[in-house]
Amino acid sequence: MPFLFETYQGQLVPNEGVPRVPSFDCAWVTVSLGAFLVRVFRGRGELDVKIAPRGAPTDWCALSLVVAALDRPGEVEPPVFERRGFFDLPEVAEYLEPRMSRLNEMFSRGEFDAVRQRVERQVFARERAAVRDWKLEDWQAEISRRRYGR
Repeated sequence: MPFLFETYQGQLVPNEGVPRVPSFDCAWVTVSLGAFLVRVFRGRGELDVKIAPRGAPTDWCALSLVVAALDRPGEVEPPVFERRGFFDLPEVAEYLEPRMSRLNEMFSRGEFDAVRQRVERQVFARERAAVRDWKLEDWQAEISRRRYGR
């Protein structure tokens, strides 16, 4: 993703919070882009891109969720933002490059907290509730099976 360095003066920075010796074929790269950081993770057939404020380098959020929140600024209720998977770095570049100015604006204005809260409400809170509900239903089914043999 040369545009990060050529156009936006990106700089490689240490990967704080990741294992010093990556397991299997895992690799992380963190790039500082002024007001924010982009971290790319590759390993075991997976490619993930996260973004965080430069002043809070442990507050990572999936790039696709942040962009979804920016694309729908006025919505408070569904649709729930969806994570987007990436196949390779050229695909990440095609997704990220046209959104760089909007991301720069958001982080420069200190709006990441508001976006992060929307993602928390519209994605993470719903996911946690779905997991709780699934576990409750699973638990109830197991009790019924043991008690009634069904």
